[in-house]
Amino acid sequence: MVIFFLLFQITNLLKNGSNSEENLNNEPKTEECPINGAFYSKSQRQKWEARRPLGVMIENHVEARPQSGLSSADVVFEVVAEGGITRFLSVFYCQDAPYIGPIRSARIYFIKLFTRFW
Repeated sequence: MVIFFLLFQITNLLKNGSNSEENLNNEPKTEECPINGAFYSKSQRQKWEARRPLGVMIENHVEARPQSGLSSADVVFEVVAEGGITRFLSVFYCQDAPYIGPIRSARIYFIKLFTRFW
């Protein structure tokens, strides 16, 4: 009986989670992201207005590929770090990424570039 109850609860959680995701995707896209110009729902706008933009440095060296999360970024800058190797400054604000990497340290000029989003 306890196992049945737990399975029932887990099933409801999974079902409600997918329903809320479906409802989010079914809402009209009327709100423009201030960073990338894409349109999102009012629920998504409430999420991004409650946080600040996040800047993440992602390695672009051949041995560090494939990168994760770049396609979910609102804006991606590719800038030379040193020795001809570039890094991506990925800005996340209106969208989320389930996984981001490989993450690297930022240089001062990356921080100066990112300050326009604060």
